[in-house]
Order: sequence, then structure tokens, then C-alpha cells
Amino acid sequence: MDEEEKDRLDFQTRLAWLSFGKRQTFALFIKPHRALDVLGVDLAAVQPMFVPPNLQFEVDDLEKDWNFTHKFDYIHSQLMIGAFQDWPRFIKQSLQFLEPGGYLEIHDIDFVIKCDDGTLPDDSDLMSPRANKRSNPDVQLIHEKPQT
Repeated sequence: MDEEEKDRLDFQTRLAWLSFGKRQTFALFIKPHRALDVLGVDLAAVQPMFVPPNLQFEVDDLEKDWNFTHKFDYIHSQLMIGAFQDWPRFIKQSLQFLEPGGYLEIHDIDFVIKCDDGTLPDDSDLMSPRANKRSNPDVQLIHEKPQT
């Protein structure tokens, strides 16, 4: 991965952070004062050189069978819409590797092409299911207000 791509990814992360009111998560942690061990997973070894001592990185492909030796309290995915071919499988594996009461949080965008002014006909090639294949109708977003 070249420097231009790293800069683009850094910009994406900063944009998401600003869009979410300078928050990186919306998860409600029961013990927010507890130091968490954090594992970052990526296909490429592009992680920063200086990271907190509780942060480790692992190069892995999350589209393959997960082989982690432990479960997680929290799994976070951000801006991965173009990364996974099989979102239901990613979500299923995420839920299988969550501790009871764990939290899966996904921040992403919807690439389905839409038109609100009628200038894009319904029979346009841009509106075909093939053009919108990244949007998977089998994945439903569920938003529940956490109980406090």
C-alpha cells in the first residue's frame, strides 16, 4: 500500500470521526474505566509505528474462517462496504466471536444508487440489481436502544 492510499484511509477515518461528532464508537461499555486490550485486523501490514501498549495488530482475512483463540467484548467495523463479498457471513462470524453481552458496531455507507428528483428512470442500467450488488438485502440494520 502506497502513501497516497494510507493518506486516503486516514482521511476517511478522520471524516467518519468528525461526522459522528468526534466519536469513534456509540457502544455503551459497562466498565469504561477498564483498560481494554485492542486487536486491530487488516489484510495489509499498514499500521502506525507508535501505538498504545494495549493495541496489537494482526494481518488476517476476515472473509475466511475466523480462528481467534478467544471471544471479544466488542467488534467494530468501519467503512468496509467494498471489502466484504459476503456481509451475512461476516456478521455471523462476528456474533459467534462475541462474548455474551458483547457489542458489534458497524459504521458504513450505502452505495445503492437512488434518485429523488425523477431524472433517473427505474429501468436505467444504473438501477439494475447488478449495479447495486454490493447492497445486500439479506443484511438488515437493527438499531436497539441499549438498556441503561
